[in-house]
Amino acid sequence: MRPAKRTFSLPTILLHQGEDDRKISSDRRAAWLAIINRTDIKDGSRSLKNIRVCEDHFLGKKPSYYRDVTNVDWKPSVNLGGDCERESQKASTRNSRYLRRMKRHRSPEVHSAPNGHKLIKSTPSNSPNDQKPIPADAYKAVDVKGEIELEENLVEELMENEEECVPFDFELSAEKDPLSCQNDVGCQTELSGEDIDFMNHERSKMTGKQPVVKKEGYSDDLAPENNVIQKSAVVSFTDHIDKRVGKFIKALNEHSDLSQLSLECAKRLFEIKFSPIASYGVEIIWEYLSVEDFAKLENVKPRYFKKVMGCSKYNKNTYVYLLADEELFVSDLRKKHNLPETENYQKFCRTYKAELKLHYDYGFKNTPAMNDDGWKQPLCEERRVFCSFAMHGFHNQICKFSDDRNQCFEANRYSCVCKLCGAKCGQWHLLICPQRIRPLIDYARLSD
Repeated sequence: MRPAKRTFSLPTILLHQGEDDRKISSDRRAAWLAIINRTDIKDGSRSLKNIRVCEDHFLGKKPSYYRDVTNVDWKPSVNLGGDCERESQKASTRNSRYLRRMKRHRSPEVHSAPNGHKLIKSTPSNSPNDQKPIPADAYKAVDVKGEIELEENLVEELMENEEECVPFDFELSAEKDPLSCQNDVGCQTELSGEDIDFMNHERSKMTGKQPVVKKEGYSDDLAPENNVIQKSAVVSFTDHIDKRVGKFIKALNEHSDLSQLSLECAKRLFEIKFSPIASYGVEIIWEYLSVEDFAKLENVKPRYFKKVMGCSKYNKNTYVYLLADEELFVSDLRKKHNLPETENYQKFCRTYKAELKLHYDYGFKNTPAMNDDGWKQPLCEERRVFCSFAMHGFHNQICKFSDDRNQCFEANRYSCVCKLCGAKCGQWHLLICPQRIRPLIDYARLSD
């Protein structure tokens, strides 16, 4: 037994729940009546209370909440049939065919046949002088009482179908664009030779550009002026990287307590939340990323761990990787998604790893952050001091030439002189300076 379909009455106008509810309910009722589109009923008549709309006219099988105006089921929207002109034409054609059949069945040309049946001549004579005998196949035996359904002859069926065919205007069709006829009801389905040549030409143009785009469109060189597709493709990939990095920074700024986490917990949080934000869709365009794109994407991971360590975002990324003992972000993405090692990727990794090797020197190895793992624990107050000292050594607090960028450590590694002891000082001279009295935390406060 088929389950009964649910029906729903017209929405009522809410008069005692405020002006907004009254307006929304009134608009919804008017929308339902406009969709029903019955000329024999009007708003305010008594027959409205008997109108029902079944569940087949709603996408979710029931109307939505009356305040949910943007919902598709706020009003009936499925199987309405009001704009189906094609179906109405078919229905009219079927009705006229039925009337013609009934007219022929009641015509006086019906002849009697033995055994209580009637014979109907299906093929008319071509001329009044045609006296050829009618073959037996031209008649069909039909039960008078309706036990055997009346069937028409094949010739009459073909004649009726010819009456229903829509004539096609070949002159108008030839003037149209071959691609613009796909939505035309009256257009022919057969393709001419010109249409096939046009489609083959378009296909050859599209397939011919693909290898050019792969070889030239995503290189570091400037694209030709007439090659608009290649130039726009390069911009779109760079824009995607910029957009993902921007969303990552926005999500990172919403968390101000990352320095309270342990380093292990911070690593897991990065993999779960922040890495998917920055790397969304990167595996699709991986082969077309330039060295600059990899550099922008690589800033994501150090930027996160700088906030975890409580350091400035302007510190060098290489020291962050050495302190956190992490791999490059782009290397993690390549291994995670099994991506190829492109030429630009290899070039970027070689440059970055060479910089890591340069900064991992004897002085950096002896910093407290590298020898004591206490700062990696949660709620460590000395984490910012240890990590900041490992990254720049508070060099600007003791160097005599800190105001002169040409002579300071930033430009000339061995020309700096300590204010305290007068000896030449490197980046982490405070560890071995004999005249240092203050603890490192005081120099960290002065750097702030």
